[in-house]
Amino acid sequence: MPKTLRQEKVNSFLKNLIAETINKEIDLPNNCLVTVTTVDVAPDLTQANVFISVLPIDQQIIVIGKIVRSRKTLQKEVAKKFKSKHIPILTFVADSRGEKASQISSLLDEI
Repeated sequence: MPKTLRQEKVNSFLKNLIAETINKEIDLPNNCLVTVTTVDVAPDLTQANVFISVLPIDQQIIVIGKIVRSRKTLQKEVAKKFKSKHIPILTFVADSRGEKASQISSLLDEI
């Protein structure tokens, strides 16, 4: 089902807000890059899946764990700045597209 204009705007707003909050509020390892790649909010705006990419890949479990443990802090920030009747419940998901792209690239190099 195609996303509505409202969903697209909410996705964009949440993506920027969550990325900014992660950088300010969560103590991350110095040698890693954390990116909020996509936010996918439900049509009724009650839930949002937040896809997180972490480089290097070996830091992914540690960083995603810290983000999941800080979900309440992130949820509070969203509630402060998101003017809506419903505040989406955030669910954090590791985005594995980078890892898959790396695997495909290495397979192509072998050919």
